[in-house]
Amino acid sequence: MKKAIIYARTNYWGEWADINLSVQEKSCRRHAEAYGYTVIKIFRDKSYRRREGRRQLPQLFQYLQNNPNKVDALFIAEQKVLAAHWPDYLALRERLKTYGVKIESIKYRLKR
Repeated sequence: MKKAIIYARTNYWGEWADINLSVQEKSCRRHAEAYGYTVIKIFRDKSYRRREGRRQLPQLFQYLQNNPNKVDALFIAEQKVLAAHWPDYLALRERLKTYGVKIESIKYRLKR
């Protein structure tokens, strides 16, 4: 069976942050399972300020490095969760490819 991880990120705070992250996780998990993936790990980021950035991304890449060939896809709610700017997104996509991981964006899938 194919294995997936989820990356959820929000810039809301308080109760709204938890709600937003939960919605992203549920949507990503539902889509992953619908496409035959088993979700094995979830990374969550709450970024209240721009300078806080995406703190879980280094841990995500460390996980991939420590678990080679165990993850097939990264599910995200939409592209901006992973990177705000297209060049940054493309760079992250290429880096994920080196681990054999493809990005599955739920927002993009819903538009197909």
